[in-house]
Amino acid sequence: MPTNATSHQLLCHFMVEKVFNEGELDLLDLLMAPDAINHELEIFGPTAARGPEAVRQFIRVFRTAFPDLRVTVIDQIGDGDRVVTRWRMEGTQKNRLMGIEATNRPINVEGIRIDRIANGRIAETWNRWDTLEMLRQLGATPALDRRPAAAAPMASPVVRTTAAA
Repeated sequence: MPTNATSHQLLCHFMVEKVFNEGELDLLDLLMAPDAINHELEIFGPTAARGPEAVRQFIRVFRTAFPDLRVTVIDQIGDGDRVVTRWRMEGTQKNRLMGIEATNRPINVEGIRIDRIANGRIAETWNRWDTLEMLRQLGATPALDRRPAAAAPMASPVVRTTAAA
């Protein structure tokens, strides 16, 4: 494995351990480029997705809602300037999360994150995870009925015959 890919993976793993798990949010200024783009946060508007402060606020919200938050790196692959990390997030909701009152329920969800590294810092991030499953685990959405429903029988097509004239 090239040295660059290895150092990029170490950077991303360090971010998970120190920032997400230990709450050292000030490290974001060292680990991320000042104009880093986080595509996950684009739902809050284009400026909300730029720079370490946006990520700091997002992580602060989750660490407040889940004081025992723990993110575990399951797999990690580095290739060139990209690092792909498959992760698991676990914790117990003890405080309000984006309008959801504290449930004291545990969550266990997985996701995949792709980071682009430039000049030794995270310059761009794509993060996708199972937010719907997290909401289900918190009781904020109903569980899906995993039993397939039987489809109603289809009506037989009507065949019309015409009488010979």
